[in-house]
Amino acid sequence: AQAGEALSEFNANVQKKITLYTTIIGKLTTDYQWLQGQYQIVKQELIEFMAPYTTARALDSTVEGVRR
Repeated sequence: AQAGEALSEFNANVQKKITLYTTIIGKLTTDYQWLQGQYQIVKQELIEFMAPYTTARALDSTVEGVRR
């Protein structure tokens, strides 16, 4: 009888841990997906920001409206 109670308690604790870890993994997955989205936004903004400097006329100092 005592072994049965110990086994039931063990199983209950295992189920609690499985539930906890499943919740944690779900949150980490959501956070990771959000970060991937933010990375894509920043990456696109960087491409747009750098566009004037990465074109063929990048060697022309007038790109910034500055004459040398």
